[in-house]
Amino acid sequence: MDQIELYVPTSDVMELSVKADCLAVESLLRILDIRYVTHERRNAEYMSVSGELPILRSNKVAEGFHSIREFLKSKGHCLSSDLTESQQCELEAYMSLIDHTIRTAEMYMTWAHHANSQMCRKLYGGSYPLPLNYLVPWLKCRSATERLKAREWINKSKEEVCDEVFRTCHGLDAKLGSQHFFFGEKVTELDALVCGHVQALLTDNRLPDVFLLPVIQTYEGLMQLSQRVQLLP
Repeated sequence: MDQIELYVPTSDVMELSVKADCLAVESLLRILDIRYVTHERRNAEYMSVSGELPILRSNKVAEGFHSIREFLKSKGHCLSSDLTESQQCELEAYMSLIDHTIRTAEMYMTWAHHANSQMCRKLYGGSYPLPLNYLVPWLKCRSATERLKAREWINKSKEEVCDEVFRTCHGLDAKLGSQHFFFGEKVTELDALVCGHVQALLTDNRLPDVFLLPVIQTYEGLMQLSQRVQLLP
């Protein structure tokens, strides 16, 4: 495979959900033993045609976890190729569930929770001169709010958001059970994605109120899964 370059935002402007996807892609590349070079860019989201991050550049461009996963699959690199058709459908369903709940909840916690939103606006606008230091974070917040409205999450309370994540984690934990990974002894893209979200929440030190973290930490099985994925060569 041609050299892989991965473009990610700098830490000060990296949204929680984007951080999760970046960590998941890095886990995926590491497990597949694919060498890559990471470039941090403050304007990474404006480099992305689709708005999805991270950006993978090789002989073509792929943006976001799912597109990168499909690109790697087209090159013969797929962690879930040995799964049965039924298991493949199950894997896709769980990844869709994560996108719909955990990823949306991270967006809510970042932009719809007042204290966190105020902090993120300061971070996003910090390096811009007037009036861009107000305009850029305002546009970012408005975009996130519109997406939350479209998913009917904008009027949810903090407790309702936690309940949504709790139910998703409960389902994931039940699927994992006493196995090492979600589909037995072999790691798949689902394991990498869950690891990305767990690690993003565990390592975020910018938001004043990371209220989703205690929900995730309730499930020791998911925490241990994340550690196992991180320890893979």
